[in-house]
Amino acid sequence: TTEIYTLSLHDALPISIVAWESDPNSGDEFVKVQKISPDGTCLWGDGIVIAVPGINCRFPYLEPADGDNVYLIWHQETGPFYSPNRGLYAEELDANGSFLWPTPTEVYPPIAQGPVVSLKMCRDDVGGIIFTWDIAFGLQDFKCFVQRIDANGNPGMQEPVMVSTSDARLHMYPVVTFLPETRHIVVFFSEQDLNQYMRGLYAQALDMNGTRLWTDDGKELIPLGTNDYSILEAS
Repeated sequence: TTEIYTLSLHDALPISIVAWESDPNSGDEFVKVQKISPDGTCLWGDGIVIAVPGINCRFPYLEPADGDNVYLIWHQETGPFYSPNRGLYAEELDANGSFLWPTPTEVYPPIAQGPVVSLKMCRDDVGGIIFTWDIAFGLQDFKCFVQRIDANGNPGMQEPVMVSTSDARLHMYPVVTFLPETRHIVVFFSEQDLNQYMRGLYAQALDMNGTRLWTDDGKELIPLGTNDYSILEAS
């Protein structure tokens, strides 16, 4: 799994930051990150390694941070590959590849029974990053969550917040954006009946502390029907 993010440093040519997952013949999987100059020089030596003994570090993501910094996000897994306990972690790296947070921040703890199906993120306007994802509890009960990490790497909400608390329907495929005028987080998601036959489009707004603003069920944008609505984007 490889994610590539290109930074434009001042007026220079673009510099690339690349993150990938490495699966050795023996031992735990780990994530590596490298910064590459316009002439192809690797600027961070042999690369920065994210490794935890006894845990597989997998599925890296990159997201721009302030200035020339970058967020590195990855999953940590234990247990069998077909049913892992999977948590999400994040760090901020500066232009030299140094970690800015004392320890990686746990976006959500390892989850048994219920893989994370989709993960999206966006920036806020005060140096933080916002995450949204859905989880299939028991592979059939889908719920969407949101969490914010502030500029210092601290969770902005006491725990991940569900965008809808309704148990009468499924909530899937969320995407997130941030409204700087009101400091509101807005999540759009697919709303479906329990058989995944009837589908619609819903949204939820939250404040910076995770308080749901558009009722606990969210706001109906398109009512449930037999049409499908997928591949959502938000901006």
